[in-house]
Amino acid sequence: MFLIMTSCNPQSPDETLIGNWKVTSIIHVDSQEGIINIPRRGNEGLIKTHFHETDVYQFQLKRELTISSEFRTWPQARFYNISKDKELQLFLRNPNSNQDMKPLVKFQIIEIDKDNMTLQSISDGKQENAQVTLIRLKNE
Repeated sequence: MFLIMTSCNPQSPDETLIGNWKVTSIIHVDSQEGIINIPRRGNEGLIKTHFHETDVYQFQLKRELTISSEFRTWPQARFYNISKDKELQLFLRNPNSNQDMKPLVKFQIIEIDKDNMTLQSISDGKQENAQVTLIRLKNE
């Protein structure tokens, strides 16, 4: 007699992130009622510099990132990582090539599922307490 046990583990943020995501909204958290908010920390938010409405972020295997945007942000991130506490870290160069590589910018992943993702700035600056919402593009 064999016993087969399976579990339905939800995908990790790393696995869920792979694909194409389009920015749908950017809001100031301080001026919104009922918004999930995280404590501010660090000084590395900069959502409005790195995300614009209609931008498309393509998160690929090997932690590569391609950004399609009408606005050119320089420097533009080419790689990403997700830390154990669900910080999305964007890099100019592959962080695996240099262990001392610091992220260009970091955002907290507030929510992520197969269709939606919400990121929040983690800056102490009053002007930078913001969230960006992205939706997964289908069949791309």
